[in-house]
Amino acid sequence: MTKGLNITVTDADVDPIDVLAFKNIKMGANHNPSNNTTTISSIYDGTTEQEINDNFATWKQEYLDYQPTVVALANRKKEYPPIGDQLDMLWHSIDQDAALKQKYFAFHQAILAIKSKHPK
Repeated sequence: MTKGLNITVTDADVDPIDVLAFKNIKMGANHNPSNNTTTISSIYDGTTEQEINDNFATWKQEYLDYQPTVVALANRKKEYPPIGDQLDMLWHSIDQDAALKQKYFAFHQAILAIKSKHPK
């Protein structure tokens, strides 16, 4: 464990603390969101300041590649059917398959009770 550090990592694109946490670096740190600066005061896993300095850009790219993009999430949201339709699809899939009925017995019975109480 290295204590008494004052390593500062600043990045305009990402919160450095998120990148370091993504890499499972065990540390004591403070993050200032107003300027996207993370100050590391201690490291508990043997990672060195040099390793952070040498690898941060690569780690940042790995973090960005792992994160879903805002555009992808927005496109998915537009294309998903409404949640009610999704649940109806789920219900019909379970209702038509004996193995699924058994596996999701409580769900199936709860919905079946309501459908029986209020038939179309």
